[in-house]
Amino acid sequence: MPRERVNSRLVCKKCLQVFHLTPSLQAVIGEPPAPRAAPKERAHREGIELGLPELGGLGEKLAKIKLPDAKIVGVSAAVLLVVGLLWWLFTKPSVEKRSDTLATAIRTLNMDAAVGMALPGTEMEAMKWVGDVYKDYVDLKLRIGNIDPGVRIQVSENSDGSAQSLMVFSREGAVSTGPMSVAQAASLEPQSANEKKTMELVIFWAKDTWGNWRLEGKRTVESLTKAR
Repeated sequence: MPRERVNSRLVCKKCLQVFHLTPSLQAVIGEPPAPRAAPKERAHREGIELGLPELGGLGEKLAKIKLPDAKIVGVSAAVLLVVGLLWWLFTKPSVEKRSDTLATAIRTLNMDAAVGMALPGTEMEAMKWVGDVYKDYVDLKLRIGNIDPGVRIQVSENSDGSAQSLMVFSREGAVSTGPMSVAQAASLEPQSANEKKTMELVIFWAKDTWGNWRLEGKRTVESLTKAR
């Protein structure tokens, strides 16, 4: 009888009696003894040990992964910082862009836009200036046939770091938003030699702490008062 049948359940073919073999290969009637707990625990530990080489292999793979060198990371961060700074410097709105935005604010009576562009401490003057200029804009609009005047903007920078723009509203470049075309409105325009057909505004600009161009409200209001 082979040893692998030790402690296995066997049945006699003649009498159908259940028996089993002891480790000394003696036949004993009855069921084989139940397996001990120790072999189970040993088998469990063997199963865990079989998995350890796989974890060890994972550790080796992780060890082979090379992290970026600290110097390379530092240089890359510095380059990104410089690029971001240059983008911030060269994408600031120019005086021309600011003036164009201000012209739109006048047409639409957008006080918030004017206040947002004003130099700190001159917000109230900027708001008052837009309100006064808007009245003159509406008068000009009616004088040229109730069409929206066009605008020309000339910019000059001063030696002291400030700048100013001349904004001229007139029929040139006018746009009709009503039922009549620009040509039709011109034919109905009152032909009075005493009526001005343009509106000229001088706007002063100064840079804030961050180098952004801001509307210098006080000087701009003073300029409008003198012109009147």
